[in-house]
Amino acid sequence: MKYSEIIKLNNLLEGEISGPEYRIAILSNIMVHQSKDICEYLLRVESVNANVVLGEYDNIVQDSIKFQNVDAVIIFWEVFNFIDGLQYKVDSLSESEFKNIAGKVKNEIDLVLDNLRSNALVLINRFSLLAFNRNQLSTNRLDQLAEMLNRYIEEKRNSNVKLIDVDNVISHLSVDASVDLRHYYSSKTLYSIDFYRKYFEHIKSIFLYENGKTKKALIFDCDNTLWKGVLGEDGFDGIKIFQEVQFLALSLAKKGVVLGLCSKNNFDDVDNVLDNHPDMILRNDNIVVKKINWNNKVSNLIYLFLNFPTTFETICIT
Repeated sequence: MKYSEIIKLNNLLEGEISGPEYRIAILSNIMVHQSKDICEYLLRVESVNANVVLGEYDNIVQDSIKFQNVDAVIIFWEVFNFIDGLQYKVDSLSESEFKNIAGKVKNEIDLVLDNLRSNALVLINRFSLLAFNRNQLSTNRLDQLAEMLNRYIEEKRNSNVKLIDVDNVISHLSVDASVDLRHYYSSKTLYSIDFYRKYFEHIKSIFLYENGKTKKALIFDCDNTLWKGVLGEDGFDGIKIFQEVQFLALSLAKKGVVLGLCSKNNFDDVDNVLDNHPDMILRNDNIVVKKINWNNKVSNLIYLFLNFPTTFETICIT
């Protein structure tokens, strides 16, 4: 989807989402103007009434005071823009100049964390160097600075702060698709439209959780889903257990996601696999709700929605 289409669709959604406004401030020391519409759109299509405001360019400390009352804060803080041209000046700095930069940023981190300590949610991107250091064969002083500051912010952060690994986002796209150095040198606009789309998709679940819109149940079919084969035809000893998906499901269950089964099968046969198959990871104790019979699976899912004692959004895997 083109950026112009995102803007158009976002404008159409503005004012159409019910529920309280969810205010997000984006602070940065680079230009991030394209992030507003992309963030709002990706949350509004999930029925979150998002309203994003951008801080002033390279004014993170002062803006952290200004936006103490918003619901969430996102911070883009780029190492190479601590001073203009740091990426090519860093190896020419004296030891005292280098330490002064590190000390100044640490002091600013302290101020920002203190100013935002009462905000419900603060997302800070880990300091990344992929935009400029991707071709380095060995570490340099810029790497040392980023590593030092990442450790510092990890140690100093409050419980309301989540650190986002931007390198994970860039790795999904490639550096070339994520950054545009020509725009950075001309206007301090580093990241591409594709990057912002991937970035906000990456962190969207955090905002959905904060707004009570996370998926709360994971409903599995059994045959060729939890195991390879058809239980009624291949039998207890003939099915092959898919362990990876079950480990992932178990991990989600420990985070509060409800696990369920909805399968066309004999109830006792499935129970036997859950209780006794040596390769099964999920057991009956992990399954909160089951609808196992020969009825239409859609009807069974509707039954679960109507009769399960808690209202929940569901992912179905068949």
